[in-house]
Amino acid sequence: RYDILADKATTTWEMPLAVMDSTLFNRRGLDLDAANMVTRDVLAQCRRFGGAAVMLWHSVLWDEMDHPGWGAHFLETLAQAATHQARVASLHAALSDWLGMPFTTA
Repeated sequence: RYDILADKATTTWEMPLAVMDSTLFNRRGLDLDAANMVTRDVLAQCRRFGGAAVMLWHSVLWDEMDHPGWGAHFLETLAQAATHQARVASLHAALSDWLGMPFTTA
């Protein structure tokens, strides 16, 4: 939120991805159990430090032939979030809550 080169604050917010389905399964080659464990660990760290976890699932998650386990991983992550009463929200809503005021875009 700060432009070092211009030495001024900006209106840009960056919320990097903490978990992405294709990274877990394709890039890291994890199976469903290992992917669930990694995701549980990310969520646990967010609870521990009061952070936010930005996660991305692609629209192919229900294609079991080409993307086995992706849908089950999504459902397990939602179950974990519900168990720990995590807030699931859009980035817009999360930023509005974080800032304590409505978040607007230019």
